[in-house]
Amino acid sequence: MLSLGYAFSGRISVETLFIWVNETRTVFQFENENFTETKGIGDAVVLVKYAITNILGTSSVLNVGLGTKVPLGKSDLTTEEGFQLVADLQPGSGAWDALGWLSVSKVFSFRLSATISGSLTCRLTGKNTSYLNNSSVYQFGNVAQANKGYTDQFLLFNIIFNPALIFKYRNVSYDKIDGSQLPNTGGEWVFVRPELSVLLTPNITVSSQNCPFIVMSMAPN
Repeated sequence: MLSLGYAFSGRISVETLFIWVNETRTVFQFENENFTETKGIGDAVVLVKYAITNILGTSSVLNVGLGTKVPLGKSDLTTEEGFQLVADLQPGSGAWDALGWLSVSKVFSFRLSATISGSLTCRLTGKNTSYLNNSSVYQFGNVAQANKGYTDQFLLFNIIFNPALIFKYRNVSYDKIDGSQLPNTGGEWVFVRPELSVLLTPNITVSSQNCPFIVMSMAPN
């Protein structure tokens, strides 16, 4: 992933995200093994953000963002036999999505090194009207995601430690093909993600992130 951002002022900024996708799938059936691999540039995200300070009291920041997912990735890759691969093996979705983002953070007045934060992300997916060689319309499920976290900072052995604990809830609705819901898609997940950053020197930081524990996973009804 490559993230690039630019701040026009203390309130308005824009952030972009570009990804490279490499997916593999192995299916074992009737003592046969079928291996499929795809790779390429994925879809990109463009998000415009606006920050409002002290809206929830001193040392608080509210961020609002609106953006889109741009279908840069290919969505029509085929197998060696010429059959088009299913949607979840394609690097791109073939559709424009609408994105909304809201986050808030506040520093505790009784402990200035501690911060509590939360965020809400929504994605309304568009339709890929050229799915399966223009014979079908595919739409990935809408996504809603909420995060709540606590971070702190303390000094030990003259080294600054920044521990954090993040709770994440993710809800994905069914995928649809030609308006019909697809089974075995969508669901609900709850993650717990501990993080730790260690400031070894003013210029060197070691961090452990993005290692969530799934504590609940459910398919949609």
